[in-house]
Amino acid sequence: MANKRKTKPDPEILEALRIAYEEVCKAHDGISEFRAKLLALLPIASGAGIFLLLDLKDPLPAPKYLVAIGIFGGLIAMGLYIYELRGIQKCKVLTDCGSALEKEILKNPQGKGAFTDDSEAAFGFVGATWAARIVYPSVIGGWAYVSLSGLDKLCSTPDLVIAGVVGLAFVLFGVLVGRRQGALKDQQKSSSRREEKRSMSE
Repeated sequence: MANKRKTKPDPEILEALRIAYEEVCKAHDGISEFRAKLLALLPIASGAGIFLLLDLKDPLPAPKYLVAIGIFGGLIAMGLYIYELRGIQKCKVLTDCGSALEKEILKNPQGKGAFTDDSEAAFGFVGATWAARIVYPSVIGGWAYVSLSGLDKLCSTPDLVIAGVVGLAFVLFGVLVGRRQGALKDQQKSSSRREEKRSMSE
C-alpha cells in the first residue's frame, strides 16, 4: 500500500500570508475608523451650524448669504458622501481579500475570522452602509433647506418638500452606486473564473 503523505504548508509562504493578512486588517480598520468618525461628526457639526443659522431668536442673515451658505454646506456634504461611497467599496474589497486569506491560513473553507462571518444583517440592510446612506443625504437635505430658506425670501418655494426630495434623491443615488459596484464585482469574478478555466484547459 502506498503511504499517503500529507503536504504541510511551506512556513515561508504561511508567514507571507500572515503578513499580508495583518496589512489588510490595518488598512480595513483604518478606513472603517475614519468612516465611523466622519459619520458621527458630520451630522453633529452640520446640525449645530444649521441650528445657529436658523435660530429664530436672532435675525437671520441676508437671503443671498443663506443661499450661498446652504449651497456651500451641501457641496461639502456631497463630496464627503462620494468619498464615503468609495470607502465602502474599498472596505468590501479588503473584506473579500481578508476572507480569502483567512481560509488559506486556517485551511478551512468555512473558516471563522474577522472577515469571514456567516451572520446576516438584521432585515438584510441594518449596518454601516445603510447608516451612511441615511445620514449623508439627511445632512445634504438640511443644507438644502438652509439654501431654500434664503431663496424663499426672494421667491416663494416649498422649502421642506424640496429639501426632502433632495435628501431622498441622494439616498437613491447611494443605493444605485452600491448596486453598480456589486455588478462590476460580479463581472470581475466571472471573468476571472473564465480565465482560470481557459488556463486549465490549455
